[in-house]
Amino acid sequence: MDFDVYADNVVVMGAHWTGKTFMVAESLLKPRLNFVNMWIWDYHGKFVEYISPNPSLVKYEIDELEYGTQFIIPQDKSEKAFEKFLEKALTHNDLEITIDEAHNYSSAHKLKNNHAELIRNAQNRGVSYIEVFQRPQRVNGDVLENARHRFNFQLDDTNSVKKMREWIGVEIEFHISPFNRSAVAKTNLPHLEKDIHHTSQEAQNYFQSTNMLAPHSYVYRDKKKLKPEVYNGGLVI
Repeated sequence: MDFDVYADNVVVMGAHWTGKTFMVAESLLKPRLNFVNMWIWDYHGKFVEYISPNPSLVKYEIDELEYGTQFIIPQDKSEKAFEKFLEKALTHNDLEITIDEAHNYSSAHKLKNNHAELIRNAQNRGVSYIEVFQRPQRVNGDVLENARHRFNFQLDDTNSVKKMREWIGVEIEFHISPFNRSAVAKTNLPHLEKDIHHTSQEAQNYFQSTNMLAPHSYVYRDKKKLKPEVYNGGLVI
């Protein structure tokens, strides 16, 4: 994956318990832990659980945060506290901000204050974002539009599937039953099966028996490229 850490933004979306946070931890954060300045809004403490960073990097109050790599497991998860976190983050340059459960802080019609600044303008001074959320139609469109790298895990809502088919491609319908796919998917997906990256034999067997992606799989789209990539079994980028 062609990735400019302080310039490129990332969105990772999908239903609850589909592997989003684990993939971000293992594939995006952990390999760069000692090389990149990043602040991680660890809503449930899952990133800390998966990565097991040095305890000195884990904070619980916004005032404790220092420039460099920092995980914050917020005691106050309110929008007000989140805005305070971003206000402090935006005083820095060359910083990647990861936000788990980001759907709690924007909506289709709302993107406020420091969050809006992060999404719309902060890349001009080397502050980028990784946002992890569930239903994409409930997140502000600018979050998606300004993200070069888009990871789509399984979605369990028809409207979400329809929305992301437009943003990523018809390949996201590999996530759902062949009987429930759109007419466009039923016509085109058989021709795309040969391009799927099967990242484990177990996942490949699952696909061969169901014609669906195995759990924890995702469809990835670099917006600068013409077509998405399908990873059946997940994790590998």
